[in-house]
Amino acid sequence: SARDGRGLDVLQTVLGKRLGLQHVTGELRLPPSAGRLRARLHQLEVVREEGADEDGWLLQVDIPIAEAEKLAASEDGAPVRALLPEKLPEW
Repeated sequence: SARDGRGLDVLQTVLGKRLGLQHVTGELRLPPSAGRLRARLHQLEVVREEGADEDGWLLQVDIPIAEAEKLAASEDGAPVRALLPEKLPEW
């Protein structure tokens, strides 16, 4: 990669993920039953904006991808799974 420049974008992405530098941003719609996930997002200090209505909460988040993957793997992590990019190659 260093010699011919090929694959640098993938290398950068993988290293950023491993070092916790890569973030995902987006909007999460949480139902009223997702109070535990909402609390965890606030605990991680990744919520940038929040609104509420009769359907639950609408959150704007900016979260390190490593934390997003942990939350997505949890039982109530379906809303977070939608934010994650396609699977990165493992090296």
